[in-house]
Amino acid sequence: MNPESIPRWISIFIVCAAGFAGCAHSRGPSGSDPAENRCALHTQAQVRYGGEDDEGREIGTMQQREGNERAEAVLTYNSLGQFRGSAAGEAAYGILRGEARISGRRMLFPSQTAHTSAAFADELIFSGSVEAGSVVYIFSLDGAASGSGLVGANVYLRHGEDDDEELAEYITVSGEFASKPHAVTLGEPVPVRVVLVCDAAMSAGQKGESAARFTLQLRGIRVYDRAMRPVSGTKLTSASGTAYAILSGE
Repeated sequence: MNPESIPRWISIFIVCAAGFAGCAHSRGPSGSDPAENRCALHTQAQVRYGGEDDEGREIGTMQQREGNERAEAVLTYNSLGQFRGSAAGEAAYGILRGEARISGRRMLFPSQTAHTSAAFADELIFSGSVEAGSVVYIFSLDGAASGSGLVGANVYLRHGEDDDEELAEYITVSGEFASKPHAVTLGEPVPVRVVLVCDAAMSAGQKGESAARFTLQLRGIRVYDRAMRPVSGTKLTSASGTAYAILSGE
């Protein structure tokens, strides 16, 4: 993991959660939002080239964009070498998309990077006649990544007050991922956050393309009792109004 990229984006997502686009459907007549901080979307895109000067200071050029449902950034240079970098993220409840791409020849700088993150946060309430003990989130990741250097997709989950869970690290192919079990109590709201990050990078002198393009979907949630036996008949409501699927346990 690159400590200068992924954790920074995750921390930005967590810190800025209060400023994300809230649940428009729950706004009152006065414009107040009783669901503030309960559901949100956020995207970020960054393209950068540069390196260090003789004194070890970071120098370079960067374009960075932020949005709710979508953010996109593009940066190029054509003097001596050729470079084009693009990054785009899209967010909806339950589905995230990201694309980071770099191409060119005779790259001039030590570092040419494209980076994007897409995230959704929601508040879930589980209910049913049988006491639940834990839930497992099931995700599908569709896409591909290729090229040298730092390239691929990362997936993170935050359930309640649990630590961030890394479900995938620099994945370059499609796959399915299950979270670890997370404790729940019927009738009590639990905040959930999901982040998809895509990276591409190339170094000085390289040519060709480095790219990562992925779609992450929350396929559903499995519910278990305290003995990790599947629980049936559980219902789920969300602050965003999204109908996340409850899957049969295994």
